[in-house]
Amino acid sequence: MKLLNSDIEVVTNLTLEVSDFFAKLIQRVSPKSFQYALGVVYVTRKFLENFSGDQVRFLARSFGVPGNHLGQQSHGFRWPYGLVALITPFNFPLEIPVLQLMGALYMGNKPVLKVDSKVCIVMEQMLRLLHAFGMPVEDVDFINSDGMTMNKLLQEVDYVSWVCDQDAYACSGQKCPTQSLLFVHENWKNSSLMSHLNHLAGRRTLDNLNIGPVL
Repeated sequence: MKLLNSDIEVVTNLTLEVSDFFAKLIQRVSPKSFQYALGVVYVTRKFLENFSGDQVRFLARSFGVPGNHLGQQSHGFRWPYGLVALITPFNFPLEIPVLQLMGALYMGNKPVLKVDSKVCIVMEQMLRLLHAFGMPVEDVDFINSDGMTMNKLLQEVDYVSWVCDQDAYACSGQKCPTQSLLFVHENWKNSSLMSHLNHLAGRRTLDNLNIGPVL
């Protein structure tokens, strides 16, 4: 994730200037009063302010807990999940998507964002705002489609097999059961999913190893 703390501060300051724009945009897609919509923008801005400066660094800090014996300690380290998906409801077109999206970005994840198609214009404008002030376009994948189109996308064999391969190998630990167990619904078993998975697994080498932390 390439969004810098300075970029977060700029976006925070800019939302002060364009709060009316986002409040009126929320009103265009949902039956909310102007004061309510303005309050949503205010809450979103305060969230961004909380993570300006060095606050993101503190959010990702590790921790240590003393054990039962002298010198015994447990240490925890926060690692990004990698690829994450955000599917947000229509009744919160700005607040929930921004809070979840920025939280995922702060921790170094690559989000795929799907907002309800009836209100997606609000987050589209927010993404344009982020792009204008430093966030690379490749940091977030934004999907704008109706439910039927999205459902068809999720049933594509190429896509599903790629996700399964990523879940099993890209986001697993040293001794993770996803390395040796596979649960397949009978509908997928009769498709070409297994051959796709076999091909993807066969490409794995030490050169592109991205296994998670050793436990």
